Amino acid sequence: MDFKVVSGITSKQVTQLVNFSKTDSQVKKYTSDSIRFKNIESFKKWKKKGRVIYSLIDESKDLLGIIWFGKEKIPAKKFILPIIKKEFGITFAIRIYGKARSKGQALLFMDKAYELFTKAQDYESVKNKGIWLEVSIDNLPALKLYEKFGFVKATKPDKKGKILMIF
Repeated sequence: MDFKVVSGITSKQVTQLVNFSKTDSQVKKYTSDSIRFKNIESFKKWKKKGRVIYSLIDESKDLLGIIWFGKEKIPAKKFILPIIKKEFGITFAIRIYGKARSKGQALLFMDKAYELFTKAQDYESVKNKGIWLEVSIDNLPALKLYEKFGFVKATKPDKKGKILMIF
């Protein structure tokens, strides 16, 4: 099966994203996407925050994954690493759905999306280019993926079992 990384997301894919957010057990367990992408209107409101979206699609242009980057300061937390918080002004997230999950596509998808993003005007316009993400400490496949990409753990788990990682 051929997968392709594209910039942006179509209306059809947004509908699929909303559906995955309601039905995908992994997404429901580890993310707040069921709220973030509750419906098309909530997606549009979220996107207005200035998110840069990359989609992983199949030959039918069905959504198999999504990555987004956004201008957002790293949350105030107690860090286990000596970092300068103001240097981290970009948030990152990835989701892999359905037939693309567990097929070794996530790291390739991250590589391509990162390459495209760092060449884009949205990246050039950000002063603080450090990237951060939040992940559940029990989401072992995600932790392994992020570490393989180069993210490092920056906080201990909070009361909800979430940590911040930085790149």
